[in-house]
Amino acid sequence: GADAEKEKKKLKMFKKFGKVLAKAWQLDGADVFHDGAGWNLGEVGKQLDQKAYAGSFKQAWQSFAADLGSVYTTHVATKSKHASIAKDHLEQVKAMLGEKDPSLAEMAGNAPSKQGTKRGSPSPGAAENGERGNKRARRDSKNANDNAKKKGTKSNNEKNGNKSSAFRSKNINPELAQREERAMEQLREFIVDKCGGTEDMIEGFRARVTKKNGAKPSHQAKFDVNFYSAQNKRFRSMLQVGRFYNLVQDAGSRAPPSRATGTKEQQAEKKKIRRDLDRLRKALNRATANLDDFGEKLKEKEEGEQQQQNALEIAVANSDKSAPITRRVCAATRLCDVTGFPGVPQHCIPDVLMTWDFLCTFQRVLLLQPIDLPDFCEALAYRPPSSYGSDDLAMATPVFIVEAHLSLLRLLLQDEISREWWFSVIEVPAEGEAENEDTPEADDEEPTESFSNSPLIKVDLSKLLGQNEDTLRTMSWVKSLKDIADKRGNTVRKAIKAAITLTGNGWVVAYLRKALSLFRSPSGGPSSTRQAVQWLIGTVSEARPDLTDPSVKQQQLEDKKVQVVERLTAEIDALPDSAPTVTEEDVAGAEEYESEEESDDEEEEEEEKTSKNEKSEDLGTEQPASPIPPKPSPSFVDLLLPNEKPTEKAAYMNPFTWAQMAGAAARRILHRRKRRWNEIDDALRAAQNHPPLTVPQRREREMQIVSRVLTECHGPPKDETNFVDVAIDHLCSGCHYLDLLPAARLCVLRLLIEAAYDSKRIGDTVSGNYNQRTTAMKALEKEKREAKKEAKEKALADEASAREKLADEAKEKFLDDKREEIRKLNENSHDLTDEMVDSLTDEEILEFDEDIKADYEALPAPETFTKSQVSKMVERMHEEAAFDTDVLKVLSLDEILYRERTVLEEMEGQLVGFGGEEALMDTSLDRETIRAIEGLRKDIEKAKALAEKLPATREKAIEQLKDAVLDGTIKVLRSAVTAAKKAKLSGPDDETGGTWALDLLRDAALELENAKQNKKLIDAQKDLIAKRNKCFIRTEPIGRDRYQNRFWKFDHEEEGSIWAETEYSLKRGEEEYQAPEGYANIVREPGMIEVGAQDREEDFLDADSNMDLETCRSFSRKEYHSAGFSPRLAINHWGCHTSEESLRKVIKSLDNQIHREKALKTSLKESLEKVDKQDNEQQQESQVEEENPAAESHEHTELIRAEGDEEVFGRAKSDHSDAKDAQIENLGELISALGQKVRVRLQLDGARDSDKARYETGTVNGWKLKPQQREIPKEPSSDSDYEIEEEAKTETVKIPVWRVFTELGNLVWLDGLELLESMARYEKSQANQSYEHDAAFLAYRNTMGRFCGKASDAAYASSPFTFAKFMLKKEVELYPKLKIRSYDEFWGGSKSGERAAWTNKMKDYAFDISAVKQGLLTLENAFFQLTGEFDDYELPEQAKETPDGKSILDDVPNRDLIELESDKNVVGLWNHPRSRAVFIEIVSNAKTTGLLALALELLCRNTTKYLKKHGLLNTRTQQYAVEEEFETTSRGRPRRKNAWQSSAADTEDWYE
Repeated sequence: GADAEKEKKKLKMFKKFGKVLAKAWQLDGADVFHDGAGWNLGEVGKQLDQKAYAGSFKQAWQSFAADLGSVYTTHVATKSKHASIAKDHLEQVKAMLGEKDPSLAEMAGNAPSKQGTKRGSPSPGAAENGERGNKRARRDSKNANDNAKKKGTKSNNEKNGNKSSAFRSKNINPELAQREERAMEQLREFIVDKCGGTEDMIEGFRARVTKKNGAKPSHQAKFDVNFYSAQNKRFRSMLQVGRFYNLVQDAGSRAPPSRATGTKEQQAEKKKIRRDLDRLRKALNRATANLDDFGEKLKEKEEGEQQQQNALEIAVANSDKSAPITRRVCAATRLCDVTGFPGVPQHCIPDVLMTWDFLCTFQRVLLLQPIDLPDFCEALAYRPPSSYGSDDLAMATPVFIVEAHLSLLRLLLQDEISREWWFSVIEVPAEGEAENEDTPEADDEEPTESFSNSPLIKVDLSKLLGQNEDTLRTMSWVKSLKDIADKRGNTVRKAIKAAITLTGNGWVVAYLRKALSLFRSPSGGPSSTRQAVQWLIGTVSEARPDLTDPSVKQQQLEDKKVQVVERLTAEIDALPDSAPTVTEEDVAGAEEYESEEESDDEEEEEEEKTSKNEKSEDLGTEQPASPIPPKPSPSFVDLLLPNEKPTEKAAYMNPFTWAQMAGAAARRILHRRKRRWNEIDDALRAAQNHPPLTVPQRREREMQIVSRVLTECHGPPKDETNFVDVAIDHLCSGCHYLDLLPAARLCVLRLLIEAAYDSKRIGDTVSGNYNQRTTAMKALEKEKREAKKEAKEKALADEASAREKLADEAKEKFLDDKREEIRKLNENSHDLTDEMVDSLTDEEILEFDEDIKADYEALPAPETFTKSQVSKMVERMHEEAAFDTDVLKVLSLDEILYRERTVLEEMEGQLVGFGGEEALMDTSLDRETIRAIEGLRKDIEKAKALAEKLPATREKAIEQLKDAVLDGTIKVLRSAVTAAKKAKLSGPDDETGGTWALDLLRDAALELENAKQNKKLIDAQKDLIAKRNKCFIRTEPIGRDRYQNRFWKFDHEEEGSIWAETEYSLKRGEEEYQAPEGYANIVREPGMIEVGAQDREEDFLDADSNMDLETCRSFSRKEYHSAGFSPRLAINHWGCHTSEESLRKVIKSLDNQIHREKALKTSLKESLEKVDKQDNEQQQESQVEEENPAAESHEHTELIRAEGDEEVFGRAKSDHSDAKDAQIENLGELISALGQKVRVRLQLDGARDSDKARYETGTVNGWKLKPQQREIPKEPSSDSDYEIEEEAKTETVKIPVWRVFTELGNLVWLDGLELLESMARYEKSQANQSYEHDAAFLAYRNTMGRFCGKASDAAYASSPFTFAKFMLKKEVELYPKLKIRSYDEFWGGSKSGERAAWTNKMKDYAFDISAVKQGLLTLENAFFQLTGEFDDYELPEQAKETPDGKSILDDVPNRDLIELESDKNVVGLWNHPRSRAVFIEIVSNAKTTGLLALALELLCRNTTKYLKKHGLLNTRTQQYAVEEEFETTSRGRPRRKNAWQSSAADTEDWYE
């Protein structure tokens, strides 16, 4: 363990050595110390690789510091030309070492100078301390000898007669001079010591060392050594000198011939030394390569960052030089093509998008065919034209709105969760007793009740049960109190008083009076009253089994009474003394109760009115409020609905009642939302130990709950209009849906969607989508991994090819250099001819000399090249592949211009050589010469013409290339590359046989190839991505910019449509801000972007704690706005980019260095690649550019004019003055069409019906003359008998067309007639007098659900005529069964024609609401008479008088007492005359067929109950002639025309 720990510390120490060495290596100007003669940083690195620093940690650090300091002290001591740099670097190295230990810095500064060691030999700092001292002594001695030699003293060798050692190099380079002297010393040792020669042989010899060219600074330098004799003969090696003196017989052996080859042990030792040498050489190569890679990677990283910064600066400069990137001027604030929709408030746009996205996403669950976003907005904001009166088509709600509401209602009502929020405002559930806190009866009740069987009132049960009472009478009062648990408020008291009148048992009367006394008791309440009555009913029913079973014997009955009395007496005795008690006096006073009943009722009502406010005040100040909100008073729709929750298949869920049912559902959903938010408030306050809210506080918050959640529930900022309550009250009162504002309509949809998100169907769909999405994501990830694997394999293959190419190029260069050397040597010897030298093969060159072969074998192998070298080669290979050439030469623009000038000068020189153009006058020239002169002259003229035209074209092409590189999409890159090639920015290279290209063109071509590869990858994954996107969970933004502004892409919108959500910037004081050109102004006052109610921050902020309240408030408010200035919801700026130009500007404003913006830029590029459409103007300009790339730009700017259309506009007015659809008020006063508002008609792409179009409002902002082919009229022939048919001739004429930009970002060109029609259309739309019957949103039909019936009937599904048909059908179903119980002489009898007259009127004249309203009242009166009116009712005299329905309805607080639905014990059509009066009042004031349809369904339900009561519901009746007549009329047309209003002929009389 200790050894391992020591080894670990040692490795850590060597890592620190490497870091210090790396820092020294990277110092400015340190390349002179990397390698070369003498001790250098490379030698120190070798010592580190060999782990040469041994000993203790302190000794190792000291050795390393000494070696590192010696690199610089050597230069300082020898006063080399790098001495000053060495001093600076030595100080920096000392500072590095001083951080570890100051003694190390001192040791580095005092390190002795030394020369470099041989390759593979250890440095002095690598040995042990004892050996280190010896080596250092020997080294110092050697240095001393060398210094002595330099001073002129003689060494021992000289004294012994060594003449060659006296050689002194004259080279001014000290490094080369030192190597030359060492080479002469080695030559003397070789000739004298090894080969047996004498020193006289090399007398006069000199050595010359030269440094090889082409070596990189970071690589080990290489030197060539040549020896020259006194006669100046050159020898390339010592071996050649030995051969010259015949001292070496074998040319391949370096040992002298007289000397033995050595023993086997010596040969083995040599092999071992060679292996060690190879190992050390490889280690050196690896270390050098690592250091080289590190330096080059660092350099490449810095260069890449600088290039990205330059690219960003270019992008910003090109987009807007005067607009730096800020929160107000960024990608998200770029001007959008679409900033809103006509009729839809700006602050409602996000809610419109959410609603539309939900309806499109869950189309299969809803069975709703999707609709385009512009059509949805038009349908939502549709207003009926004022000039079309009661036309069914014009006044009908768009079909999509009807289908959407019906689909949502069906989804909600078939879901089990709807039972949680659907309630009847008439029959209040038990848990809602505390909800009506505004009513005095409910003030003292608990929120929920659970009645027990325990008694509350003391009573003598034996006397109560011992009273003799008729069984039928007992059954009557028991039955009247059976449903006491379901009654509330005054109905409880009335039921008890009714039971008192029915019973004859004095003890029961006294008991019930005591129960009534609990109603007002502070210790009791309505719940106690109901519990006491329920206990009495249960006790009597248990003690009197004869009430249900007449066969019970008297003895059994008496025994049962005794058992009940014995069992319950103990419970009664256990009650406290304060419990109410029924005494004999109470029983005796029961007779006086009836006389006092009416006066008691009046007093109670007065008490209720006077104590209502007092109780509410007491509750508001003392008692905590329940989280359950009070239920609203019943509306007209609530009164007509049944008490139970409707189902999705209910008869009253139809195209007539959709609006009223939506209002009723929205009211209940809103009530549930209020309850949830009340619970949240209570939980927050409980967490902070705040006191519970009182009733007034609760009511205040409930009024603000909606505006705290939904931004569209209010009007624009500072407008407190609550659209939710307005919309709900409007629809529940039976008013027309189209009378609502678009924001109010949106509120209803939003509430229904909020509830739909909680439904089980939507939850199951999302869960299923999540599981499928997970599977799809796994498949997509697998595909991505495969793609990455393929890309990695391709990169490895490219790397291998690059290494092979590098090795081949190195070999080829080596052989070319050696061929040149042989050629130079042959210039003196003339052994070979030039042809022979050129014909030498690679093998012959290698066999020419052993040194050549050795050097060839020592060339770098493919695997030895550094990563940077390989990367550059791979990049070069990609560049060549992009241009489909073997060799690519990249040039700058100046180099291209220089080449062109050189070529022109060469051609002009050739022409001058021929004698100039005047030489053509020489008749003695042959044809070839004349042809050459003419060709040169034409080429020169063409080159000069291009030199004049190309600069402008090239400038434009270069700008296009820059924009394309920043844009990065295939289409733009391909267009830019094509334009650059046509601008002569690339061409064939005659020198290399390849291609030359501009550097910027090279970058664009590479970017184009990358874009193509990415597109291939995306296309390969397209199916998996589509499968993943189908598994919808929620719509997420595609990205964010640096300021957290979000960008959205909706799946069901057109490709290329990107929505930008930008946070408004707050105005600073009196600042007057003006946005730069091309950017939107997003600066607003703080009060202009707030909406809704404030958050109750006191609920979650504890003022008594130590927290910083201001910091907490600011932090919590940042949820709404980054400035955290307000606790209210804040609206954002929304806009949509639909054009390519707009999206490209956004892309250019994004920075690749910011991670978020880089990812966003990638997503935007992918979206842009999918765009197939292009503006007509851009297409025309691109075509002109391709045909004539050198054309001047001013020719295009004159094409579209922004003024001067007065003459052509006047001509258009005169030519189309008689056009029916082009009549405009004050047309004569209009001089120009520019700047005028128009409403254009756009034909939908792919529409099967040519009449289906979309209308958009826009502005005329330009015009031009467009060429058009026109047929030339034929001249009449004089001789008609011989008239010859000729082909029609055409001519080109120019007609004026005007350019219009619409509010939805579309570009449209209009001719004169279309312009005038569009202007007239806009004028009518502003006056609300136009009805665009062929608009796409009006032609919508739901092919999936068909909730409005057949496609031909959908537009008329809620019309009065369709309702009349529906009413006739209901009458035919019920009348035959009603007729059986009555002698009908007044409705359908033979003596009366009322039924026939009513039927004919409904069939022929039911075209407006008043006709069908009167028809429904007539039908109700008929059914009322057929059911016997009120003859069988036991009513008091005052109740038989005709009540006033209006006054009953006006009493809103008591509307919950109105019951229009018949009960089980129905006697006639209505429960009470008041019910019928209310029904007639509602129908008489109805304004829509929806309310009439609900009334009709109520009438049919009551009639059905009446028939069921009398056993006539399933009676088979005869088919009457009225139905046959109706159906015969319907079958009179063919099947295709069976639907009403199916042809124009049928509908012409209705709406013309």
